[in-house]
Amino acid sequence: MGFDGPMTRLLLVDDDDSTRMILRRFLQRAAPQLVVVEAHNGEDAIQRIANDPFDAVLSDYRMGLVSGLDVLAFALLRQPDAVRVLMTGFADPSLATAAKARAKVHAFIEKPISTREFEEVVRGSLLALLKLEPVAQPEA
Repeated sequence: MGFDGPMTRLLLVDDDDSTRMILRRFLQRAAPQLVVVEAHNGEDAIQRIANDPFDAVLSDYRMGLVSGLDVLAFALLRQPDAVRVLMTGFADPSLATAAKARAKVHAFIEKPISTREFEEVVRGSLLALLKLEPVAQPEA
């Protein structure tokens, strides 16, 4: 069963292949109107943002030479209307302050995160910011 409405493009950035796969699958199930494009590191993400429009960028923080904060700051400059979400394993308030100041991050996802918590964040923050209606998920 396909989706015939307008599509929303989301760039998913994480250097861990299995994390990207899990998040992509969940996002596509939660909102079939999302086209999820993957970037495997910060450099790849910046190149994609420079060349293609995105409605949202969901990025891990720690990825090597180019951090998720660098990616989201670049997204703010190139595509200021895009929703920017930072995922991090650091519960450091100074990172949250820097991310809001430098990249005007809309939401944070702290890792590790359970599937249920991720679902709540996606439905409560990301889809709401993108003005998308989530698809009802069957009860587990």
